[in-house]
Amino acid sequence: MKFSEAIAPAKVILSGEHFVVHGARALAGAINLYLKTRIEESDKDIIRSNGKIIRADYVLEKVKKIAGAKNVKILVRSAVPKSAGLGSSASFHVATIIAAFKLKGTNPSREEIFEESMELERKVHKNPSGIDVWAVLNGGVFIFKKGEKNYSVNSKVKKILLIDSGQRRNTGALVSKVGYMRENEPEKFSELVEIADSISLSMKNALEMGDVEKVKGLFRINQSLLELIDVSTPKIARLLKKLQEYGISAKITGAGGGGYLIGLPIKKVDGLKTKEVKLGVRGAYDINFTHFNN
Repeated sequence: MKFSEAIAPAKVILSGEHFVVHGARALAGAINLYLKTRIEESDKDIIRSNGKIIRADYVLEKVKKIAGAKNVKILVRSAVPKSAGLGSSASFHVATIIAAFKLKGTNPSREEIFEESMELERKVHKNPSGIDVWAVLNGGVFIFKKGEKNYSVNSKVKKILLIDSGQRRNTGALVSKVGYMRENEPEKFSELVEIADSISLSMKNALEMGDVEKVKGLFRINQSLLELIDVSTPKIARLLKKLQEYGISAKITGAGGGGYLIGLPIKKVDGLKTKEVKLGVRGAYDINFTHFNN
């Protein structure tokens, strides 16, 4: 039986989410949570993710076109939570595109993989910036600007806290919500884009110097911007306040509306785990940035 496999990591956005869609620079990093896709030639089309059948006809059609197969079985094993701000759709799309090319026996460029993966992302998200796909395809920490060359960041901060708020959200709806604000308050929104851009540049420098206190302060400022565009929630606001009382500075990562938070310093993780019930979080972990790439 002919088959192929590929792996892709998850990602976190350190600064600039939402604003990156509208021209600001953003910082992101791939993290050591992974998704694996296996594609087999089959007598019928099917996708199973962690044992459950899912409907994604747009993925099946793309895979069959690339691989030149009549029917395929796509099997996914994922440790990347869905609808949580960690780029689960990008992980799935990138791993699946790479596996499709492997099944065909071709060796595409990274640019070709990026473009094919972006086609799939546009089926799920209305106006993706490309930052999620770039992160899971290339790995590492990097500074990203839509439509421009992206640069690796030599971060001396190697780990970060990942905190599950317990809420899940719809990325497309949140992106549309921000787009509505841009259309109706263009001057205010333009100012916020400029501030977000400067935060990303400052955070890049802080990461390269290993200045955790500076990064913590920039997390708080970035979170304030996300609250101004109304992608936070009352539960997250309460959670952030409690985390601050424990000495942890945190922010939304990704679209907002719930999902995961990222925070520093990581030395607080053991104490945080003992306070999960009191805080109302679903889990707290220290995770590594990863330079893994296919």
